[in-house]
Amino acid sequence: MHKIRIVPRRVYTVSHAEYAADRVGWLYKKRNLVKGLRFVEELSVLRFFFGKLEAIDDWGARLAEEFKKEFGTNYQKGLPLNSSVG
Repeated sequence: MHKIRIVPRRVYTVSHAEYAADRVGWLYKKRNLVKGLRFVEELSVLRFFFGKLEAIDDWGARLAEEFKKEFGTNYQKGLPLNSSVG
């Protein structure tokens, strides 16, 4: 029997898992902003792999703005919120 790992060993740390869980929790709280996607093109087989999707409404932009409001622009550098780089 083959074993499959969901999270590869020695690749991700506890802080990675905590960050991912925190982001999923944040997204769950903002779920009312997400309207969904619709197929623009779809094949009869494997449509989820080869189909083309577009956003319903402009929810992606609104979700990004909400993220910037809460986390500022320094979130990628791991800096505290609203701190200045210098």
